[in-house]
Amino acid sequence: MDLVKIRKGIHALGSTEIDNSRPPAVAMHPYYIAHKPAHYSGYLARLEEFLRSYDGPLVTFEEVTKIHSTAERLDRLKRSSFFLETRVMDSEPKHPLNWEEVFEFLRKFGGGTVRILSGYYSESRFDGCLTALEAQLRDNNFTTEVLGELFFVESRVNFKYYPF
Repeated sequence: MDLVKIRKGIHALGSTEIDNSRPPAVAMHPYYIAHKPAHYSGYLARLEEFLRSYDGPLVTFEEVTKIHSTAERLDRLKRSSFFLETRVMDSEPKHPLNWEEVFEFLRKFGGGTVRILSGYYSESRFDGCLTALEAQLRDNNFTTEVLGELFFVESRVNFKYYPF
């Protein structure tokens, strides 16, 4: 497995070339396991099916301590990804990486709707890593789409399921 450091707080698994023809899918802590086992197994199957079938660019926000284990899992799926380091148990970029650098990096990809997935999602803008990511992106003029069934929440009734 080749995990290449591109610059402070940003790594690449696979190609370091940025596909600027389309926006990325952005995953937040995709293998975080503090979940009810019944929810996790179904989620994991859906997540890995998405990762195998999605042919666009992928950017993964991951705790600095878990980047290598997540990269190994994605490598087994033959999935390339860029990794942005976050603080432990937090959606915030790990210093010295900051939100402005994250936005600058994401803008290098093609314009359009950024599909976001994994992590915890809540209707409150202050609960859950995925919710916090969505708020940061929207506050900085990114159009987002939360992929239903590819995140953790007790009730997913307001989200459409996207079969991949």
